[in-house]
Amino acid sequence: MELRKGSKAKWKCSVRQISISGLLLSALLVSLVELSYASPADVTVTIDTGTAEVTNAFQVGFTLDGQSASYWRGSATAQRYSATNNYAMMRIFDHRLGNPCTYWDEDSKTGRWDWSEYDDLIDDLVALDVEPMICLGYYSNYGSYDALTSTPRGMTRNYAGTYLPDPSQYVEYAKDWVEHFNNTVTYYELINEPYKYYGWGGSNTRRLGHFKTFFNTVANGMRTVKPDLKLGNDASMMETNDHTEWWAKNIVDLDFLSWHSYFAGGTTSRDSYLINHAQNDEGGLQRGALYRMLKLRGELRLWRLFSHVLTKRGAGDKP
Repeated sequence: MELRKGSKAKWKCSVRQISISGLLLSALLVSLVELSYASPADVTVTIDTGTAEVTNAFQVGFTLDGQSASYWRGSATAQRYSATNNYAMMRIFDHRLGNPCTYWDEDSKTGRWDWSEYDDLIDDLVALDVEPMICLGYYSNYGSYDALTSTPRGMTRNYAGTYLPDPSQYVEYAKDWVEHFNNTVTYYELINEPYKYYGWGGSNTRRLGHFKTFFNTVANGMRTVKPDLKLGNDASMMETNDHTEWWAKNIVDLDFLSWHSYFAGGTTSRDSYLINHAQNDEGGLQRGALYRMLKLRGELRLWRLFSHVLTKRGAGDKP
């Protein structure tokens, strides 16, 4: 920072350049929030972009949720930014661009599909060397909803009073996704934030049993189509309770966990604040859950979602 003699200024500056898993993410964020002068003297700010403030093992990506998926597809700037900053992954839902399964026939357990929107999106991601992650199933318990609202038209949402689809139907639906994107998509999640279905910490034990049957049936079916498929689930329900052991003992082997961290506070959070949370796992709440899962299940991969920002550590790395 160079100031000419006689100038007075109030300034605040944040600069970030992060080396990530051998890839370089350079995000120069300069925020001059207040600048006033006692005289009309010039102010010169010099930034050394060759100096790294932080080096860690993270790779970065985004969740394309809601309208953001359509925006990203139509924005050359957003796609160029993704490529320039070496984003590792994009997480997308099975219904945000309109469910490609336009109708499901439960008699034949087959669907009518229009893959065009998702084909274009996945092709764009792959062309940018960005790994797609697809989340199948979005459970909503807001207002009058109590269902897997992403279920395609024609498929029963409340099978036998479980408030879930029939597992024997949904597994065929999920297998169609895996088959269609067999060569381009490896990472999948089943049901976003399932605690909304069975309660925080599995408080609704009856629904917890339904979830176990549903998840295991669908997961095993998906792996018959693609044995090297990487299957996981978000672990937001594990942060402040001791629910991890139930997952480890009752759910088929997971390849990764992802945390939904909503602490970022929009676009106003300082870089140091975000980095500190990323490296310290929100006071150890998530670290304890991960260690318990590792002890019970062995090695797996960790993904962490920061208010629609994904970060990743390698297999076996400590959080």
